[in-house]
Amino acid sequence: MTKHFICLLLAGSMASGISASVSITQAKEASNASEADVRWFAGRWAVGPAVVAGYETITGSADCLKAAEIAVIAPGQIRRTVKLRNGEIHAAEFTVKRFGGNFPWWPDGGAAAPVARKSGDDTFLLARTLNGRADWQNALKHTRCSK
Repeated sequence: MTKHFICLLLAGSMASGISASVSITQAKEASNASEADVRWFAGRWAVGPAVVAGYETITGSADCLKAAEIAVIAPGQIRRTVKLRNGEIHAAEFTVKRFGGNFPWWPDGGAAAPVARKSGDDTFLLARTLNGRADWQNALKHTRCSK
């Protein structure tokens, strides 16, 4: 899995024309998240833009009526399901890792891996990765919906 991740990271960096260096030691440090950490992500989540210092958020607030659902589907694995604007249901499955206090979500099939960071007792940020780095400036804030 680690070798596959490094190859994808390097291939993505080379395709974009931007050089990147990957530490083999750092890639090996991404261990499986604990089952307690994986279960923490399970539930219904209102999704909206994360607050970015110096910018005003002009979009509507996150809404539990349009919540994303995250379910634990196997040890260490989750499925995130959302309803798209066109009404289609989109689901993606991930293996949850732990790396430096963050939680990379590694998809099957080698697609780009988003990274989650807990930001409160019932909130987390989910950022896409660009050239091996989380794009926290454009992250989505997930707020747990009450049951």
